[in-house]
Amino acid sequence: MPRFGAPKRGANGWGKGLVDYKTVQVTDLKLRLMLEDLATHFGKKITLLDGDCENALNKHNVSCYLDSVDSQHIMGRAVDIKISGETSGFSVMQKLRWSGVIPLNDYQIVCHEHNGDMEDFHIHLARFGDNRPTCWIMQKGHECKQEHNCSKTCSIK
Repeated sequence: MPRFGAPKRGANGWGKGLVDYKTVQVTDLKLRLMLEDLATHFGKKITLLDGDCENALNKHNVSCYLDSVDSQHIMGRAVDIKISGETSGFSVMQKLRWSGVIPLNDYQIVCHEHNGDMEDFHIHLARFGDNRPTCWIMQKGHECKQEHNCSKTCSIK
C-alpha cells in the first residue's frame, strides 16, 4: 500500500511507473514520495520540469525571481511535472483528484495551461506545510496569480 492510501497497481502493471528527475532538485521528501506513488499508480513516466529554485536550470521559473518569499518553489516544496501520454490538462486533474494518491490536506495542485491551450499544459504540485485543505486549480495562462495562494479551500473551475 502506498504511503497515501492509493491502490498500488498502475495502469500498465505493478510498479511500472518512473519519476524522471533529470537534473531537477526536489528537497521535500514528502513531495518526492508522492511523486513516486503517482508514477506507480498511473504506471507512467512523470517528467519533472521544475523543482527547487536553487537549481540553476530553473531560471525560467518566474516564481524564483519574484519578490515572493512564500513561493513554494523557493521554499523547496513544489514541482512542475508532465505525465507521459496525457494530453488533456482537465483529464489529468480529474485523474489526479480521484487517484487517492494526493492527500486531502496540505497540497496544492494547479494545471497551468499555456496560451489557453488545454493540450499544452503542465501540472504544478506543491506542499503547503501547514496541513490546510488540498487545493485544486485550473489556470488559463498566468492571468490569475492570486489563485496561487489558496487561502482555505478551492475547487476545480
